Amino acid sequence: MSAGTKVELVCIQCPRSCTLSIDVFPDGEATVRGHGCKRGPEYGVREVTNPTRTLTTTVRTAFAEMPRLPVRTVGEIPKGAWKDAMAALRQVKVERPLKVGDAVIEDLLGLGICVVSTADFEDPTSGPADDRAPGHPERRGDQREPRSRGVSPQDSTLSFGQAETVLAIDCGTQSLRGLIFDVSGRLLAREKIEYEPYVSPAPGWAEQDAEIYYRALVTACRRLRERHGPLMERVRGVGVTTQRDTLVCLDSEGRTLRPAILWLDQRRAEPSYRPGRAFQTALGVIGMGEALARTQEANRVAWIQQNEPEVWKKTAQVLQVSGFLNLRLTGERADSIASQIGHIPFDYRRQEWAGPEHLSARLFPVERERLPRLLRPGETIGRITAKAADETGLPEGLPVIAAGSDKGCETIGMGVIDCSMAALSFGTTATVQTTSRRYFEPISFMPAYPALIPGAFNPEVEIFRGYWMITWFKNQFAYQEVLEAQRRNLPPELMLDELLKSTPPGAMGLVMQPYWSPGLDNPNAKGALIGFGDVHTRAHVYRALIEGLAFGLLEGLEAIERKGRCRVERLTVSGGASQSDEICQIAADVFNRPLVRGRTHETSGLGAAMATAAGLGFHPSVEAAISAMKVYQHEFRPRQQASAVYRELYERVYRRMDRALGPLYRETREIVNYPARRG
Repeated sequence: MSAGTKVELVCIQCPRSCTLSIDVFPDGEATVRGHGCKRGPEYGVREVTNPTRTLTTTVRTAFAEMPRLPVRTVGEIPKGAWKDAMAALRQVKVERPLKVGDAVIEDLLGLGICVVSTADFEDPTSGPADDRAPGHPERRGDQREPRSRGVSPQDSTLSFGQAETVLAIDCGTQSLRGLIFDVSGRLLAREKIEYEPYVSPAPGWAEQDAEIYYRALVTACRRLRERHGPLMERVRGVGVTTQRDTLVCLDSEGRTLRPAILWLDQRRAEPSYRPGRAFQTALGVIGMGEALARTQEANRVAWIQQNEPEVWKKTAQVLQVSGFLNLRLTGERADSIASQIGHIPFDYRRQEWAGPEHLSARLFPVERERLPRLLRPGETIGRITAKAADETGLPEGLPVIAAGSDKGCETIGMGVIDCSMAALSFGTTATVQTTSRRYFEPISFMPAYPALIPGAFNPEVEIFRGYWMITWFKNQFAYQEVLEAQRRNLPPELMLDELLKSTPPGAMGLVMQPYWSPGLDNPNAKGALIGFGDVHTRAHVYRALIEGLAFGLLEGLEAIERKGRCRVERLTVSGGASQSDEICQIAADVFNRPLVRGRTHETSGLGAAMATAAGLGFHPSVEAAISAMKVYQHEFRPRQQASAVYRELYERVYRRMDRALGPLYRETREIVNYPARRG
């Protein structure tokens, strides 16, 4: 680079996306201006003097059924070395089974950088060939069939030429992902932008600046443009899926008035609606009086009205995160029907804003003019504005298609289109959800949410803290496994699998009730571990935790089957913990039903891509898109001996724990006043 050169570039080290101004001097030194965090100068200097990138590509294998294996460098290499690196990788031929994280090249070009597999690759010739079905590899006992081929951006470009793509934006509590899918459901590129999940200005509060979500979206799109330009050129539409029940207040100009209040928030409002005596009596008879009170206490709008009246006076728009991002992208105050899940005046049975006499409108009173226009999944919300195009790098006029909530997108992303299947989500909140053409409530006053299939519903039961408990266990008991996972660049859940392999089904009599946080239908519930003895180790505690979560979800599935008058024959699984084969196998054993896992863990984004592809006309309907774009990678079949043990524990112990321990939970809450009321 010559003396006196001035360079401007966008920093991609955090969601701020600062525009850096860099001056390069004759001696090779550089100065950076315009950065908003301490990582900016280092990034800017590196970009103009020695830019580096993680190299993601594929290498050949010796097996015709899986001719190429996706790989990547563990760390970044100089861009100037890419040509030589690709030449070296073209000489590689994998001739043995590999797992995610196994080394393909120990030292690439003498750079001290390892190249590792990014997919499990097992010998396709092993196992009885007659048992294999295309697209449905199965697991029988300890014998695994081959998994589907992994795909990297480079490989997909070679395989699919100029195929059109769609962009899914998946905005979660801790990160936002920009995901490019082709219209057959293959994930071609992914950029993940992490941020702090929330801030707590007071005990129990969970808030986040909504602009962080949009800045993360901008950063993800810019990185995709920079790193996967040819794929971005073929994007024909955008679909947005986000976390549920997170309230954003905007003024008439679309400016945020206060931080968004997240679904994790525990502040409490005073009731805005007091039912008549007859209704109160009826609620008491069915045991839902306290549930209704707790629902009103969680009313974010009422809390703002009561505690921040000046903010509410200025509030012209009340949106979910999905509606906020749609507004930023298109300028339209519109959102998908399938995204309206939260403490809002929504009529879930009719899938429209609630009328003034509806209970939901009385519990959560918001004037209609403050709410967004609703569209069915697959309909066009609007088009990328000139301002959004300048910020994101997306083409002006690109259509934005209505998708749905993250859990709803997970459900259709796994191909659950009726009550013969149910979707398990092994995420921060663990859920079991199915799809029904008929409205029913598995738990009274817990509505069936609108599905991405227009006119259909997603009945759901959730365990609020769910697989967050794995994080709890890691923090308290698994420091060694977490360090080893970091060293090997693997998810910690895969290292924790060794604890599950070392213990038998039933954890030698240790049983857990997984309610670290109470539910709407059981406000007194707490967590419990019973059956301790001197034979138990932390491995047994971990197994009991995983088994207890599966028991809790099985209880939820039975409620769905009972209220829906249906029988679920097959399960699907997604979410972070689903990366663990052992956790999936335990779930299959507990439920005593086959359980399938998808080709990608980004099933929420895949569901949004399905709705987007249907809306753009690549498929005639959302149902057709689901059929064409879902791909199952692995099936876990229940082991009868383990299932028999779990059925006995579930029927004779787990289902009786709440009745036996419930009075003690109530006594404990009264004695220590926990959880304390928060203002």
